[in-house]
Amino acid sequence: MDTGLEPAIAALLRATESAHGAYETEILGGVRDESWPTWIHG
Repeated sequence: MDTGLEPAIAALLRATESAHGAYETEILGGVRDESWPTWIHG
């Protein structure tokens, strides 16, 4: 069953990835957030 939600979910995941990249750059000073995989899948 295709609900059409896949494009919306994909767009939200891309926005989340982009925002987290900005967080790593601006707040963490370019350091990789090692807890990101746990956070995104939690």
